[in-house]
Amino acid sequence: MDKQETKLNQTGEKKEPNSKQINFAKSLSLALQFAFMILLPLLVFGGIGKWLEQRYDNKLWVMAGLLLALTTSTVWFYRKINDLYKDFID
Repeated sequence: MDKQETKLNQTGEKKEPNSKQINFAKSLSLALQFAFMILLPLLVFGGIGKWLEQRYDNKLWVMAGLLLALTTSTVWFYRKINDLYKDFID
């Protein structure tokens, strides 16, 4: 089976997972990964930029942090989509 373990039903027979459930789980997993790819750099670099803004009283630090977060998310997206494309072709 494709990375899924079969479960036993009440009679002791193997029960195959529903393909709709598997597709939903894969889609949900992918959506959560993409959300993580946006939120993590935004929180980290945006937070560092906000801290530097307060420390040095210069709003350019927030903009630099957000730009770095955008760049990081874009590169991370590209790599993930490239991996998905390679898996799809193989």
